[in-house]
Amino acid sequence: MYSFQYRLISCYVLLLISLAVYAQSGKESFAGRVVDTETYQPVSFATIRLLSLPDSTLLVGGATDINGKFQLSFIRKTPNKSLLLHVSFVGYKPVYQLVFNSQKTVSAHLGDISLTPESYALDETVVVGQAPMVITEGDTTVFNASAYRTPEGSMLEELVKQLPGGEIDADGKLLIHGKEVKKILVDGKEFFSDDPKAALKNLPVEMVEKLKAYERQSDLARLTGIDDGEEEMILDLSVKKGMKQGWLENFMGGYGSKDRYEVANTLNRFRDNSQLTVIGNLNNTNNQGFSEIQKESSSSTGNIRNRMGLTTSRSLGVNATYDWKRVKLRSNIQYIGTDRLEDSRTTVDNYIRKDKSITRSTNNSRTENNNLVANAFLEWKMDSVTTLIFRPQYRFSANGRENKGFQEGWGNDVLLNEKVSSGSNHNSQYNVTMMLQLSRKLSQKGRNVALKVDYGTNSSSNDRKNLSTTHYFKNDREDSKNQKIEDDIDGYNYRVQLVYVEPLLWMHHLQLRYSYQYKVNNSDRFVYDWNEDLGEFTPDYDESASNQFENQYSNHLLNLAVRTSRKKYNYNVGVDLEPQKSVSHSLLSDPPEEPLKRSVLNFSPTVNFRYKFSKRTRLQIVYRGKGRQPNVRDLQPVEDRTNPLNIRIGNPALKPSYTNTFTLNFNSYHTKRQRNIVASLLVENTVNSVTNQVTYDEETGGRVTTPMNMNGNWRALGSFSLNTPFRNRSWIFRTYSYVQSRNQNGYTTLNREEPMKSTVEHLTARERLQLTYRTRQVEITGFAGLLYNNSYNNVGEKRTETYDYQIGTQLQLYLPWGVELYTDLTYFIREGYDYEGNARENFMWNSQLSKAFLKKKQLLIRFKIYDILHQDISLVRTITPSAIRDVDYNALGAYFMVHVILRLNLMGH
Repeated sequence: MYSFQYRLISCYVLLLISLAVYAQSGKESFAGRVVDTETYQPVSFATIRLLSLPDSTLLVGGATDINGKFQLSFIRKTPNKSLLLHVSFVGYKPVYQLVFNSQKTVSAHLGDISLTPESYALDETVVVGQAPMVITEGDTTVFNASAYRTPEGSMLEELVKQLPGGEIDADGKLLIHGKEVKKILVDGKEFFSDDPKAALKNLPVEMVEKLKAYERQSDLARLTGIDDGEEEMILDLSVKKGMKQGWLENFMGGYGSKDRYEVANTLNRFRDNSQLTVIGNLNNTNNQGFSEIQKESSSSTGNIRNRMGLTTSRSLGVNATYDWKRVKLRSNIQYIGTDRLEDSRTTVDNYIRKDKSITRSTNNSRTENNNLVANAFLEWKMDSVTTLIFRPQYRFSANGRENKGFQEGWGNDVLLNEKVSSGSNHNSQYNVTMMLQLSRKLSQKGRNVALKVDYGTNSSSNDRKNLSTTHYFKNDREDSKNQKIEDDIDGYNYRVQLVYVEPLLWMHHLQLRYSYQYKVNNSDRFVYDWNEDLGEFTPDYDESASNQFENQYSNHLLNLAVRTSRKKYNYNVGVDLEPQKSVSHSLLSDPPEEPLKRSVLNFSPTVNFRYKFSKRTRLQIVYRGKGRQPNVRDLQPVEDRTNPLNIRIGNPALKPSYTNTFTLNFNSYHTKRQRNIVASLLVENTVNSVTNQVTYDEETGGRVTTPMNMNGNWRALGSFSLNTPFRNRSWIFRTYSYVQSRNQNGYTTLNREEPMKSTVEHLTARERLQLTYRTRQVEITGFAGLLYNNSYNNVGEKRTETYDYQIGTQLQLYLPWGVELYTDLTYFIREGYDYEGNARENFMWNSQLSKAFLKKKQLLIRFKIYDILHQDISLVRTITPSAIRDVDYNALGAYFMVHVILRLNLMGH
């Protein structure tokens, strides 16, 4: 019986081997790369088809990857038939190429296959065919830089503003489809780590071939396959092949009216395995980090409406990368210094039931900042299955501030108080962080293990002097408060994570992740009052306003999940269990107070699901939760009387908060029509959210603010963007829609009455429309936008509704002899703010004229005028659960400037 079974199994094994050998005997493969004939750059996502002659039967098909490479495998059923390779891509002439393969080999490399851009006639104007503006491939959105026009001398910042779904907000942050870009890469290598502005303001547009936007996994997730919820939006730049053969020098110098000046220099050297960049700048045109050496439109970062004050900045930085066979090194160091003069006028409308409470103030300040940042990244592939990653970072900053202010408070149109104040602030701080990660693959099927350790230490010292005199009109009392405050904060933290992934049946994997985090923060605050008799501050601190405080925070995170990856979909489904603990106590009292302990246990499912409808249409759904520790200043139980009309008291009983987030992302690209659609939805709810309880004193007009935990804070937002050409692609239409609903809670109290829950329901909607017509000689764009805000507060039973309209045009004209004219005109209308004059409606008109010299246009002379009509303003509105705050800042104003720009490509050096 045993002999019979043995023979049967042997026959079965021999049969399988025979079938495998037979199948492999007819299997062939072809590989190659598709490139642009003119630039010799890879053509991503080109269609590849292998046909059988003479009937053109399709044998196999595919597409090139991000690097333009492809590989096709098939089983040849009729060995003697000829084969034809068909390569096509929108904007290029198709290529048909006969391919041959020796019968003695089963694979062949076809080398580089060149695609030539096609051209076509439109009426009497010649239009050059171009690559699509944007392509969606999987989870990556690819923008072709050559499809967008920017004036000569443009930096990357001007290009990203034109990308569908791309914008730079009032704080200078780069957003792609509403998500903040955390890092910019150059050919897959980090460029100045987590400072996207360095790339936006330093890299010339002319060196960029493509821009790829995608959410990149963390180092831990990338090597183990787990879903740790730490993705970050990335913009990855591909450098043109011709820019990798020498040094690239870009120098700019400019001087204009009102003694405005700009000096900037960028030196780049890019290779396949190394990069070196040196940057430096000096200017007084509000361009922190690097001068905007291009146009100054009404939406430019250097001169946007929300830019606050007048800033002189200086910076110097070096970025270097190198790849060895098994080791990758990324490093950078950067210094940034600013000197800002700021004048502001503020109006605050406080929510106090049906009473009217208005605060008006003016402030003049000068702030000097000096910052130094150094980063490094080291990845060592110790062997084929073991990888070590090390990330250290050092940050140092020192700043000083001098300010003077005046404030008055009104209650029901009656003047309650006036305050005159002045002060100074000197601060220095440093922060050191280190991350060490070791991962190892235990099998080819996906079994792996990883250990990650994070450590950080920080320290800061702050010395302040505040002098104020407040007059209370109801009781005709005057109060002078002159204080010296010494704040010292230091702490350390560490986190240990262990990850294990085990392959299961049916292409599934089980992942187990455990992490333990521990943080310690110490805050010492000593306040000294002014002594009139001594003529100086007292040597003894004020016990009622001083404190030594320590907070210890710890949390455990246990995640258990199952993931799988299939042809049409993949998912990761699991559960998070996260107990958090916070222990706070004051050390200054004798004896020290008993520690105050707060513990919470959070439970949350985790879901990450991706579905592929087609090659370029995808849907992603993500749900996860994340805990957050309260700020040490919010925990410290001490009165901050720096502003006698706005006293703040910490709350050591605060609990850690926990935020649950649901996101849905849909993207689709239609190859033939070059139409790209991106839609997203986000819903977020926070448990134990840290908000404020504000108590108003009807007699003095002052208030006391205390942080506290509340539930019911949530937001939901959705966005939609469409980019499509039409009419032979000379016309381009773009639209971006955004809507957000937010619910914010707090408490307000009048005098000593019972606190009343204060809720603000806030709706924001934005719509941007843009239509562009372009030929070789001209590009003209018309645009319109609407920003709508609607908020309602239940305490004051007050609804505010505002409309921000803008409509305008941009004209870019290419004249003979290398002359370019650029001008933009925007009309702003603001309704619902009670503004007057230019604050209600204004025009912004800017223009520039430039001419290129030398054979390769290496020299550019430019004359620009900003704010020709002298109507620039800077207004900011903020809505919180307790008030509406409007601030009017001093603006840069109108000026003109002459620039000299020199660009050199030192080939081969």
